[in-house]
Amino acid sequence: MIDVHFLQAGSPPPDVEQRFGNQNAWFKRALQALEVNVHTWRVHQDKALPAADCPDPVVISGSWSMVTDEPDWSENLAAWIRERYQTPMPLLGICYGHQLMAHALGGRVDYHPLGAEVGYLPIHLSEQAHEHELLTHLPMQFPALLTHQQSVLSLPDHVQVLGSSAHDPYQILRYGPAQWSIQFHPEFFAGLLRYCVLRKAESWRAQGIDPKTLADPIQDTPDARRLLCRFVQIYSSSGPSGRRKNSPGV
Repeated sequence: MIDVHFLQAGSPPPDVEQRFGNQNAWFKRALQALEVNVHTWRVHQDKALPAADCPDPVVISGSWSMVTDEPDWSENLAAWIRERYQTPMPLLGICYGHQLMAHALGGRVDYHPLGAEVGYLPIHLSEQAHEHELLTHLPMQFPALLTHQQSVLSLPDHVQVLGSSAHDPYQILRYGPAQWSIQFHPEFFAGLLRYCVLRKAESWRAQGIDPKTLADPIQDTPDARRLLCRFVQIYSSSGPSGRRKNSPGV
């Protein structure tokens, strides 16, 4: 049994949660093929966090909050990220977690000048991506589910960029041997994102965008989900890599 810690950053809007549950439920669904024991920390409600040097994999969720609003719970989590970065222990930020890691470690996050990135879209790996065990199973281009208004606009020091999209050049970042972040949502599934798009149909139409053109192509993304599963497997203390021995940094 693999122990993994999931840091839930806020809750979805009530209508989304009523139909699909919350980030914790989506995370468990994505990992259902693995034997995992998920420890959930609702960081928007409680200041408690795992020990910064906890050896188990830790995943920071997406959120409906904005990093630039700097709510107290988010800044508390950012301080914890800085502590964990000083250890070799595994960490994966997803969407909001991706942005918050960059914010915490010296990068810049803000609204993307080209607007939101939403839909079923291709992620492109860099030439160096297949040098890393986490990414060796992925094709050089694979589809992922995205929905975000803010992005990492400038990088912290000593970060390796291993994946991009046409809209956002910083889709996969490597901070250290076991410390990663991704802008897309490997835990999402087609029905969830399709609903999230269509619930804002009037907003899309006001921007001159037919919401059906965003929603209709949406499919599940097994390659993206496999990345999440591999992170949990590879960096578990009982997984192929065992306990981490490397120091942080690229």
